[in-house]
Amino acid sequence: MMAATAPTPPSAVTSHAVTAADYPVESIPLQEEGVARVDYTVRADGVTDELKITQSSGWPRLDAAAMVIVSRWRFKPAMQNGQAIPWQQFANVAFVLAPKPQ
Repeated sequence: MMAATAPTPPSAVTSHAVTAADYPVESIPLQEEGVARVDYTVRADGVTDELKITQSSGWPRLDAAAMVIVSRWRFKPAMQNGQAIPWQQFANVAFVLAPKPQ
């Protein structure tokens, strides 16, 4: 009987950068900033699923944007014994505005 090998976690195949285009337009003049924690599953096909905000940024618009950002991410799936497997993980998605010019 062969011992199971430890799984290897998924690896990102798309950028996880938060860009200016990801920032909700309405949040910018209101100076809304924060970090949203998103728990999610990387499915065996490398697509994110079962997304859930587990720590709010404090702003519903930023939380919603974090979900959209993470939903676009793609991964090389986690592997165990040569098989792609689902994998739960989380990301802290940070929304930070550039300082206003003086």
